[in-house]
Amino acid sequence: MGKITLLAGGTGSLLIALLHVAIPIIGVDAYLYFGGYWLLPLIEQGSPLPAMLALSIAAVFFLWTAYAFSGASLCRRLPLLRTGLILISAIYIVRGADFVFDIIHRIHGAQFELKFTIFSATALILGFLYLVGTILLWKEWGIHTHPPEKIVHNHS
Repeated sequence: MGKITLLAGGTGSLLIALLHVAIPIIGVDAYLYFGGYWLLPLIEQGSPLPAMLALSIAAVFFLWTAYAFSGASLCRRLPLLRTGLILISAIYIVRGADFVFDIIHRIHGAQFELKFTIFSATALILGFLYLVGTILLWKEWGIHTHPPEKIVHNHS
């Protein structure tokens, strides 16, 4: 079950990475739709910075995909796998915490675009997929909650 959970989280990260690759290809409308209003002056000037930023973000999500797939044993074990998966989980969950605030604001009548609530919910779901998958595989990876017993070699 842990492998399936990490596979689902990694697939979500992969889709987000591909989305960030598509944004510079699609152009201005994609930047604006996904909240890149502040990049508009740079885009209009023909600056490569918005594309470099989107591709850098994509690279991060591709890395997160690799960590999830490594945890699910789909590729070789990556360095600091457990630590990486916990950090990725935490980042997604912190980003997704906006979902709770969005719901509270909506209950109190705030009006804003639903897509941002959906983005937050997606981050929260992915964070929990990474976290649950990591927890379920914790024992399988041989992590002990206590130090291993000391092995005494008898050199007679």
